[in-house]
Amino acid sequence: MLVTLPFLGNLVPVPFFVSLIFILFLAILDGITNPAQRWINFVNTIAAADGFIGFEYYAIDAYKLDKGLFYFAVNQILAIIFFIALYYSTKTLRGKLQGNKDLN
Repeated sequence: MLVTLPFLGNLVPVPFFVSLIFILFLAILDGITNPAQRWINFVNTIAAADGFIGFEYYAIDAYKLDKGLFYFAVNQILAIIFFIALYYSTKTLRGKLQGNKDLN
């Protein structure tokens, strides 16, 4: 997101400052992530879901409105990354909510 923002800033539906705050927020979430704490796992799951929905929405919008292949591709790639993050954060959250049950 940080790398492509200068190139696509005129197409992003929010001001640069909001995009930078969002990027900073994600970096802080990554930094404080600890599998032992349920609350941060829940927050990470919500952030991944929000990121997936947002970027996939703008990928579809870019495709429908022909805003350019690069803008579409960047949003689609980011949506895929957030989808993968959603999968793993959900697995982590599920594991924390189930506790340390012996599966044998």
